[in-house]
Amino acid sequence: MEDLLDAIEVTKPTTIEWLTTIKNYIKYANQGCHYSEAAAFIKENL
Repeated sequence: MEDLLDAIEVTKPTTIEWLTTIKNYIKYANQGCHYSEAAAFIKENL
C-alpha cells in the first residue's frame, strides 16, 4: 500500500492534456460521432 501512496504522491494530474487531446479529436475525427458525449460535456462545463 505504501508503494501506491508514494506513486500517487509523485504523479501529476493529466486532465488538461486529456482535454486538449479530446478537443482535437472532436474537431478533426468526430465523423462517426464517437466523441459527441465528450463534446457536449466540454460545451456545458468549460
